[in-house]
Amino acid sequence: MGSMYFVLWSVVWGCAEKATEDSSSENEVSEPSEPETAATEPTSEPTSEPTSEPTSEPTSEPAAEPGSEPVDSAFNLLNAGFEDDFSDWLVYPSTLSNYFVIESGQGIYDAEQGMDSVAVLFEANEGLKALKVWGSYDENIPNTPIYQQFSDPEEGLSFSLTGKIYVSSLDPMSTEGSYARLAISAFDGEWALLHTETSSSVDVVSELDVWHERSVSLVVPEGTSVIQVVLQYNQASLGPGAVYFDDISLVVQ
Repeated sequence: MGSMYFVLWSVVWGCAEKATEDSSSENEVSEPSEPETAATEPTSEPTSEPTSEPTSEPTSEPAAEPGSEPVDSAFNLLNAGFEDDFSDWLVYPSTLSNYFVIESGQGIYDAEQGMDSVAVLFEANEGLKALKVWGSYDENIPNTPIYQQFSDPEEGLSFSLTGKIYVSSLDPMSTEGSYARLAISAFDGEWALLHTETSSSVDVVSELDVWHERSVSLVVPEGTSVIQVVLQYNQASLGPGAVYFDDISLVVQ
């Protein structure tokens, strides 16, 4: 599993470099003070955010022949709306804690005030909860990839990932190169990257205070052993800002 994490980090870092060419910035100051399980934000922000530990990775069996109908339970995305907090999702490195599941009705963090707003409340796109992610404030870890993975997909199957991404005007990304997006990657049995596809980014030029739908698809190449579907936040130059992910869906056919 260590080698898996090494490759995943290399892939995500590569994606970040590519995305910097067409992505603008967004901003976040550190996050509000939360329970002691979260990562500490810079001194300009409250101390830490709560977070749930990722659970074990989902497993899967080979899928049926590709066709016009979705493939059944072999490749189901679990806890797609974060209604069960962070269960079934993974983060790399696993020591990162710059994320937590936020509920509708909770005050959105106000970067200028350095505290949660009492006037502007968060509203999930679907259900009652969503995932909030901000930067690690570690120059060696600019990317925060949150993902699920599936084993032994059949060559030629199409994986299509869709999700909603939100950035608040109270805590926007402001540094060029910061962005949020979706990605799908295929690896062989030795964790060599075979192919990656990414969605368009939500970045500094994206409209604030609205949910943006993003989608990405990948056709499984020959030799694939593992597919990873990723929610990615890239923090450029330790810049401020936070993003929210919700209503994630995966169709395999």
